[in-house]
Order: sequence, then structure tokens, then C-alpha cells
Amino acid sequence: MDDVAKRISMAIGRTVKYVRISAEERRRALLASGVPAGFADALDEQLEERRKCPKSRVYLGTHEAFGVRPTTFWEFAEKYATVFGGQPR
Repeated sequence: MDDVAKRISMAIGRTVKYVRISAEERRRALLASGVPAGFADALDEQLEERRKCPKSRVYLGTHEAFGVRPTTFWEFAEKYATVFGGQPR
């Protein structure tokens, strides 16, 4: 996650830091910000699945089947820089 924060920082031109919090803290923050409980439940489930296989890989066959070019995280961060609070390049 530190590498993800670094790449977002580079894309938006300011520092973003990853802060590790517990699943309970995350859930409380989501609910406090207005996320519906059902959606928070789904995110909790997604997190649990992610923890089972932290080194998961993207299956490129799906990209090929739909004619979608895979992108790097850097490309994603640059494309959505404004969503992360930065300026487009």
C-alpha cells in the first residue's frame, strides 16, 4: 500500500501517505461518513477475500476477450488524479 500511496502522490503532485487501520476502525469510518451498512458489509467481505490471497494476479484473458488494454496502476493514478485531489497533467 505504501507503493500505491507513492504512485498516487506522484500523479497528483502532493504527498499521500498510507495509514494502516484495523478493520473495525475502517468500518466505523465508513459508517460515520454515510456509507450504507450493506455496502460496508460488502467492503468487509472484499477485504477478507483480499487478505486470503494478497499476491493475487489479474487474469488477462478477460481483457483479451473484451478487447480491453490492461493498464498499470501508474496509468490509473494519472488518469484519475483529479479524483484523488490533484490536477490533471
